[in-house]
Amino acid sequence: MFASRQEAAALLAARLAPKVVGSDTVVLALPGGGVEVGRRIASELGLPFDIMVVVPITLPSAGRVPLGAMTGGGVRMLNFELIDRLHLSDAELRLAIVHHAVRVNRRERHYRNGRESIALADRPVILVDDGASRCEAVRQAIRLLHRLHVDRIIVATPAACHHAACDLSLEVDEFITLAETGETVPTSSCFRYFPRTSAARIRRLMCAAD
Repeated sequence: MFASRQEAAALLAARLAPKVVGSDTVVLALPGGGVEVGRRIASELGLPFDIMVVVPITLPSAGRVPLGAMTGGGVRMLNFELIDRLHLSDAELRLAIVHHAVRVNRRERHYRNGRESIALADRPVILVDDGASRCEAVRQAIRLLHRLHVDRIIVATPAACHHAACDLSLEVDEFITLAETGETVPTSSCFRYFPRTSAARIRRLMCAAD
């Protein structure tokens, strides 16, 4: 059990240090608790730090079933097989894409508080979350990073269920976790102190990263 996200982040940084070659590597965190872990890792390793906002693309007319995912800059992936099966029109799809692009942009502006995003193309990325129980969110982030043409992806998380670790490791260059849990065990149970990370806290951590 970790005392806090900060303790887990320091241990992860020690594991990651031998794998970082040069300062081209970017530490990229998923909001919210992932930002706590990622910011500490970036500080320990002296690497640039940024966030990656990922939202599922949904439509009320499709029952809010995820049709794909999107991140900043309009980068997206779509499940065309599902879209065809649901008989969605091009107009409906365009509307959904525009709506979620605005949503991502709004969240990024709020979190970054005027800070510019870091260019990721051709750079190694360490993708960080505070636990891989959100397996689908991490998977979406990985696939969107491939579309951004990053050089290499390492996923780092303090704790992950064994199934998620095995599954996600197939999609990245390396998957690093400090503790594996059972399928039904929440990753929060691996921490003595595990508070919710507010949007205000994310903004403060982003400002501290300058």
